[in-house]
Amino acid sequence: MEQKILVVAGETSADLHGANLVLSLKKLAGEKKLPLPGIMGLGGPQMQSAGVEIFHDLTQLASAGLDPLRHFNKFAQIFRQLITRVRKEKPALAVLIDFPDFNLRLAKKLKESGIPVIYYISPQIWAWRPGRIKTIARVVDKMLVIFEFEKKLYQKYHIPVEFVGHPLLDVIAEVSNQKLEVRKRLNLKENDFIIGLLPGSRENEVKRHLPEMLKAGKILLEKWSTGITGNRTNAQPVFIIAAAPKISPSLIKRLISNFPLPAHIYYNQPYEVMQASNLLMTSSGTATVEAAIFGIPMVVMYKVSFLTALAFKPLIKTPYYSMVNILAGKKVVPEFIQQEARAEKIAAAALEMIQKNRLPQISGELIKIRQSLGSPGASTRAAEVILDHLHKCIPKLQQSVR
Repeated sequence: MEQKILVVAGETSADLHGANLVLSLKKLAGEKKLPLPGIMGLGGPQMQSAGVEIFHDLTQLASAGLDPLRHFNKFAQIFRQLITRVRKEKPALAVLIDFPDFNLRLAKKLKESGIPVIYYISPQIWAWRPGRIKTIARVVDKMLVIFEFEKKLYQKYHIPVEFVGHPLLDVIAEVSNQKLEVRKRLNLKENDFIIGLLPGSRENEVKRHLPEMLKAGKILLEKWSTGITGNRTNAQPVFIIAAAPKISPSLIKRLISNFPLPAHIYYNQPYEVMQASNLLMTSSGTATVEAAIFGIPMVVMYKVSFLTALAFKPLIKTPYYSMVNILAGKKVVPEFIQQEARAEKIAAAALEMIQKNRLPQISGELIKIRQSLGSPGASTRAAEVILDHLHKCIPKLQQSVR
C-alpha cells in the first residue's frame, strides 16, 4: 500500500495555506526529483484543487461558526472517521495546520500510532491556554511557526521549531498594491476619504459586528457634516463593506436597513476593500494582519456571546487582543472588545485618528510590523522542512509496516 501524507486544516484561511503548502511540496519534490506520496486529509476546496484527497470539508463547518467546543458531536464523528482511515492507511507523516482544539487531540492519536507530526501555524499559546505547550512537547515532532517571537517560546521548552515566516506574505505579494488602480476597479473616486468595514467571515460575527460598525459610520457622517473632522476635503466619507462569500446578501441588506448607512458592498474582495480604504473598522483576527501588511490604519473590535466570554476570559494571558498590537508589543491601533465594542467608542477612536492626522504615523507603525513577519516564501520554507522530514521517516515506517 502506498504511504501517504496526512494534512489537516479547519478554517478557510488554513485551507488556503494548506493548498499553497501542498503546491510547494509538489514543486520542490519535482525539482529535487524526489518521490512524493499521495496527500489526503481534511480541508476545503482550495486544498482539494491542489490535489489533496479530502475526506470532509471542515471549512464549511467553520464558516457557519461551528467550532469543536460548541459542536462536539459533529466534530467527534469526523474525528472518529479520520482515525479509522489513519489506522487503515498508516500515513508516513502528518502535517497539522492551526485548528488546535481538533488538531492537538488528533496529534495525540497520531503519536500513539507512531506517525510523525509536523505542526504548521502554532496555536496561540502565548495569548491563551499556555498550558497546551506541555501537550505540544509530548505529541509534536516539529513546530513551524509564522511569528518570530514564537520560536523562542518553543525553544524554551526544548521543542524542535523553525520560523518560516507568515504565509500571508506569499498571498498578498500576488495582489496589486496600487490604491488608485483598485479604486478605479471598484468604481470609487480617486480623492474620496474611504472607510472600509470588515465585520468578519462568519455569520455570527457579522450579526454582532456590522450593526456597531454601521452605527459608528452614521456618527462619523454627522460629525463630518459639522465640519469638525479636520478632513482636507469637504466631501462626506464613503463607506465600503467587505462581505465574505458565504455570508448571505439578504443578511447584509437586512442589517443595513436596520441601521441605515449609505455603503457599497463588495463580496469576496477583502483585499480590494482594504487597499481602497484610508481607514478600516475591522473585526479582530487574520484581517488585522492583512491590513497591517497593506499598511492601512484601523480600529479593531470583537464580540462573542456572554457565556463564551465568561468561559475564556480567565484563560487569556495577553494585554492585547488584536494581532497587530500583540506583534508590536504596544497599542498601535485602538481595539474594543465585548462591552467596549460600541459604536460611540469606535467612532470616537476613528475621529481622533483623523482629526489629529495620525493615519500616516499609524501606517508607518504597521509597515514595521509587516517587516517583522519575515519575507515571502513561507510555504516554500515549510515545504523544505516537511520534505526533508518525510524522506527521513519513510524507511522507518516501511519497516514497521512489514
